[in-house]
Amino acid sequence: MKFASVDGQRREAAPNLSGTCPCCDSPVIPKCGPIRVEHWAHKRVEHCDHWWENETPWHRDWKNHFPD
Repeated sequence: MKFASVDGQRREAAPNLSGTCPCCDSPVIPKCGPIRVEHWAHKRVEHCDHWWENETPWHRDWKNHFPD
C-alpha cells in the first residue's frame, strides 16, 4: 500500500517508521530498498483489501496522477 497512518497522519513508506493500515488498523512496516517500489506491508500475512493486487512501477505511476 502507498499510505499508512503514522501518528494520525497519512504517510508514504520511509525507513524507520511504523504505522497502521488505513483499512483494518493492523500494524504495518515500511518496505524500502533498491529492488522494489517503496510501500507498506502488513506485519502478518493478511490481505484486508479484497481488491489487493501487486503494484508494479506502472501501477504506482498511475496512482501518482491523482491527489493523495
